Order: sequence, then structure tokens, then C-alpha cells
Amino acid sequence: MAMEKQKQIIKLLIHKTSKSEVDWKSTIKNNEFQVSFAKSGLRIVASEGEGDTTDYYIILLNEDGSIVDSFSDVDLDTENREQNIKPKWFPILKELFDSARRTALGSEKIMDDILIELGDIPF
Repeated sequence: MAMEKQKQIIKLLIHKTSKSEVDWKSTIKNNEFQVSFAKSGLRIVASEGEGDTTDYYIILLNEDGSIVDSFSDVDLDTENREQNIKPKWFPILKELFDSARRTALGSEKIMDDILIELGDIPF
């Protein structure tokens, strides 16, 4: 099953998050962050997988906040595995999750503020 729309959403989220154009927020649950759009929203969730692994899920929400669909790094890599292509979506979703967490918790702004206070590198 080709998941081209899901892959495109992830790529755009990574790109726009890196440019501070996505306003990620914390949710009441640990390891879960959310962004709202005009008529929808989505969450990214880190969840314990089998053994010591972590799985990353994207959860799609309708305008009422109800879950309408979800997919994971495992789902995205299913097609790759069937074609004997090395899985690649785990590190991509991990990067998105880490960026969403930093944005939601404000660590990017904190680092910017610290850099301003420290000033330029003297060498």
C-alpha cells in the first residue's frame, strides 16, 4: 500500500518545523505533541514498541478533535520491506518527534536566548 500522502505530510512537517512555521504544543500525555490546522490537526507520539524499540505514530484528527486515522514508521516502511529496501522512516519520524518536542517545550527559544546573551565567538 503506497502511503504517498502520509510521506508528503511528514516531509512538509519536517521542513516547516525547521523553519519555525509549525506551532507544536504539548498534550496532557507524555511523549505526545500536537499541531492544529484550520479544520484538522495531528499528533506525533513516541510509543514503546517490541523489546527496547520505540515506534513513532502520526495520529490524524478531524475538526472535532476525534481520531480519524493513524500510521507509524513501521507502516511507512512496509512497502520498502516488501521491495527489499532498507527501512528509512524510523529516523525521519524520530527527527520530526524531536523537533516537535523541542518546539513545544521551548528549548529552541531557550537556546536562542542563551546565544544572544553569550554573544559572538571571540575567535
